[in-house]
Amino acid sequence: MSDATVPCRYVTNELLSRLDPSCRLEEFFALLTKENERVNLVSRETIGSGLPQLAAESLVPLESVDRDSFERYLDIGSGGGFPSIPILLTSEITQTTLVERTQKKATALKRMSDAMNLNVHIAPVTLEDLPQSDVRYDLITMRLVRLTPRLLRRIIPRLSPGGVFIYYAQSDLVVPDDSVTSRVESFQDEQERIKNVTLYCRKV
Repeated sequence: MSDATVPCRYVTNELLSRLDPSCRLEEFFALLTKENERVNLVSRETIGSGLPQLAAESLVPLESVDRDSFERYLDIGSGGGFPSIPILLTSEITQTTLVERTQKKATALKRMSDAMNLNVHIAPVTLEDLPQSDVRYDLITMRLVRLTPRLLRRIIPRLSPGGVFIYYAQSDLVVPDDSVTSRVESFQDEQERIKNVTLYCRKV
């Protein structure tokens, strides 16, 4: 694993305007704010001005991925919908599975997804309990879930050839599989906040 690179700079509003010209994220923010009154999905400090920041942090790593469409997408620990819903609203994705073990959060995700007409399957289980199948994913994301060697060993086999796993933190874990490469990318917003993400990419 290489050290984090020089941060790629971005401006939150410019990024969201470019990736979301139809302003669908605003609908998501309104739904999330309403749901947050029922279920603690994001902190109260984040509701309002912090939501665009979270959406931008969800989307900016995709700028480092050399593709703009994904047939199958898996998000692990979906919580309040970051990064999954911003990605779904701004990317071309055919089939999506959101894994969220907390039933109340899974139900809130279902209500928000239905309201935005998003075609997703929500699995109220852990990744370990998600049934094994021959399905492979072009994109897998995980945020606010600790990446352990055991968990990484369960995620990597689910990647399709050319697929990418985006972990929204810096990881030093190395995959003992020469068909998978890993690198750290750094992103810095207009307020000088730096976020590191780790990309695990399966070779075609």
